[in-house]
Amino acid sequence: MSSYPSSGRRRPITRTEAEERALDKISRESTSNTNGVSSSTNQTQEQLHDKVIELQDRVQQVMFLYSQLDNEKSTLLYEVDLLKDELEEKDASLNLSSRECRDLTSEVKALKRTIDALHATQQQLKSEISQRDQLIQVRFLPVPEQ
Repeated sequence: MSSYPSSGRRRPITRTEAEERALDKISRESTSNTNGVSSSTNQTQEQLHDKVIELQDRVQQVMFLYSQLDNEKSTLLYEVDLLKDELEEKDASLNLSSRECRDLTSEVKALKRTIDALHATQQQLKSEISQRDQLIQVRFLPVPEQ
């Protein structure tokens, strides 16, 4: 066991009057600083509280705007999907119309060839009839009435 007092100090505390005055002065200054700090701390806390409320309001506004923008984005994406569907339908309709146009154009060309061939046949037949009529007239046979 040690012969020192239980506080762990080697020599006993002895204070002089000057030390007591200095300690009292320090204690008074710290108390006044604490009072000044506590009043400024209260003001700071109130300012911080007001700032927190202001920031919470701004966060609420931003969240509201964000939800509005998200809704608008969803609406626009839906409209884009509708327009894409409409474009696909119109593209399919255009392809079908183009195919029908090609088919009809081919059919018209074939009919024109047929008409040209029939005109040629008609001209040939008219020519043959004309030759027949001439032969009949040359042989003095009467021409039948048409």
